[in-house]
Amino acid sequence: MKRAPEPPEQIVAWLEYGWDDPWNALTIKETSAEAQEGVEPRTVKFTDDPGRIASLERWHFQRSEWVKTEKPARAAMRIFETLYALYGPIDREGERVELVLGDGVLLLSPNLRFQKRTIPWSSTRGQRHLSSDPSAAPAVTV
Repeated sequence: MKRAPEPPEQIVAWLEYGWDDPWNALTIKETSAEAQEGVEPRTVKFTDDPGRIASLERWHFQRSEWVKTEKPARAAMRIFETLYALYGPIDREGERVELVLGDGVLLLSPNLRFQKRTIPWSSTRGQRHLSSDPSAAPAVTV
């Protein structure tokens, strides 16, 4: 996993919190109060400086490329961490614990029309977890 590319200095103060999280949308502050010593603060728009806009566009492209690779990497790490957390109990309990993972296909026939649906599921001894949401992504359920 990699850190987000650092934004240019001239736009850092304009970025909303969470810009370095690949699951957050990139948002910027539209206006900012600029204070100068001895002068009343004035409101400045982000779009007032064409250089700021150009910097944001260049950096936004870099961040978008990072997001494309970072989301799958972080999702894989979450699955690994979840499964690794199960390692201890399974190792201690020996034959009393069983972990079964699967991915099934269910054919439904409402009004004599067959529909194919993928059903993510998992099972531990004595318990079964089935997702009935047809749009659900495969998931690990513990």
